[in-house]
Amino acid sequence: MIQGEFKHYACIILEMDDMDKIIKAIENEHKTSRSDRSKCFWIRRGNKLMLKIYGKDRSSFIATISSYLRWIKIYNDISDVLEMKKINIIKNNKKKRS
Repeated sequence: MIQGEFKHYACIILEMDDMDKIIKAIENEHKTSRSDRSKCFWIRRGNKLMLKIYGKDRSSFIATISSYLRWIKIYNDISDVLEMKKINIIKNNKKKRS
């Protein structure tokens, strides 16, 4: 059992509307993160994502949690900026037509 190998454990449940895009955005990071000191497994149900994070020591455990939350935050920040630019482009196009 994995929990016996690790001293630290966290279960984080996130709920977001665009979960497909978030998973697609962080999937590559998840696949390429190799560590013997920490592990992360995820389970998706609809628009909820459960992250199960295990760590052998406190620093690797916290680093893994931080990495996943940072990747999701970066995705959300970029999406917000792109959405604002899209809105501004639409507004600018409407002004030109008038």
